[in-house]
Amino acid sequence: MDSSIALDDADLPWIDLHGDEYRADPGVVVRAARECSWLARTAQGLQVLSYAVIKQMVADPDIDSAGPDYYRRMGGSELLVEYATNGMLPLIQGLRHDRIRKVLQTGFSGKRIIDMRPVMRQVTEHLIDRFADRSEFDLVADFSHHYPLEVLCAMIGVPERDIPQFAEWTLALALMSRAPLAPHLADIDRALHGLYGYFRELVDERRVHPKDDFVTTLIRAEAAGETLTEAELFGSLVNLLFAGHDTTRYQFVWVIQQLLTHRGEWNRIVADPALAAGAVEETLRLEPSLAGFVRQVSKDVVYRGIRLPAGTFLSLSAFAANRDPEVFPDPDRFDITRANAHMHLTFGRGAHLCLGNALARNEMTEALKIFAQRFPDLSFAGAATYSEGYSGMRGAEILPLAVHG
Repeated sequence: MDSSIALDDADLPWIDLHGDEYRADPGVVVRAARECSWLARTAQGLQVLSYAVIKQMVADPDIDSAGPDYYRRMGGSELLVEYATNGMLPLIQGLRHDRIRKVLQTGFSGKRIIDMRPVMRQVTEHLIDRFADRSEFDLVADFSHHYPLEVLCAMIGVPERDIPQFAEWTLALALMSRAPLAPHLADIDRALHGLYGYFRELVDERRVHPKDDFVTTLIRAEAAGETLTEAELFGSLVNLLFAGHDTTRYQFVWVIQQLLTHRGEWNRIVADPALAAGAVEETLRLEPSLAGFVRQVSKDVVYRGIRLPAGTFLSLSAFAANRDPEVFPDPDRFDITRANAHMHLTFGRGAHLCLGNALARNEMTEALKIFAQRFPDLSFAGAATYSEGYSGMRGAEILPLAVHG
């Protein structure tokens, strides 16, 4: 006998994503909701709060990527829906996702990431040199806004002279995570038009004059029979730039924030830079810049006694899962030597594991080592400033820091 209950009849906690309590300390709000249920309701839809359930869902063939309907139902423009259909890998469904991912994976080889480390260090030193003689600087405006974008552009094959234009476009694309979406659609469309046009020209150039870069790698994979449609190729390049810039832009700020908040942990990094990778993993766990990822139920399923009908959209909350005490003991404590911090779900899991996760991890680790070496007495020079309203992307827009000595 089926003892499950319909979703509409389930007594689920409510999380007010726009409320003062959530803005002040989302961890407290999520913990209270999880104590009531593994599933919660929000103004943006259902959120899954349990690490175990999310782990099960990402392997469930009846729960797939949300597809372009995610942006259609939010009132997205025709161009935004086109980008979601052909470029946003996390939203692309089934076998088509696997085919596109296989081609893109050729550009993220372990060797390429390792070969990029000197570039990461060079960019870090170059950006720091711009403000090293000042007593204060803004970590976002002076460093994290530029750093991942410059590394990505070097990897893709974008000339340095074009980076400022790319920075403007990627900041506009970050508005796709805002709710409501309508006020930002014009800015998003302008950025998409600019990026699509730019990449069409760059691909044409690389077909004639190949180089040792990501674009050329994709063209060579295409020549070897690993095909992408034109729409998929251009959309994937746009997505690579957007996803690789904005998430790391916020995430590295969280790394520094956490370490300076827990001064003893910062001092450990200064004394032993080999601990930097662990600090990055623990920050990815505790304060993920991307709050979660969206999935859609493709066939009626039952999870822990609740029937989820086909068509149901679910936000799998990485923030909540990463603080699940069933997996992470004392989950709200920041510990850069936590043994299982790498088990966080910030980059997703399984077939939808973020393609750029190794790039992002290396970027932040290399930069952190240099920051600790050059600024051992780094401290806060003021409070962090955050954007108003709800966004699926989390992080400070301004973080003033002081340099001593």
